[in-house]
Amino acid sequence: MQYKEVTESTQQAFKSLEIQVGKLAKEVTKFVARREENFVEVEAHEESLEEEHDSKEKDEKKVRRTCNNGISTHK
Repeated sequence: MQYKEVTESTQQAFKSLEIQVGKLAKEVTKFVARREENFVEVEAHEESLEEEHDSKEKDEKKVRRTCNNGISTHK
């Protein structure tokens, strides 16, 4: 009788552990997905900042060229 009780207890422990591992796997999957989403958002934001910087540089070059040619649009 003792062997049977130990076996049943061990089986219940494994089932419980299996459930806990399944829950943990779901949480890890959610975490990884959120991390990937955040990475994509940061990457998009960085690209936007680079484009904005490049655009400002082009505008500044236009102003410098205009001023160097003696045609100033600024007062």
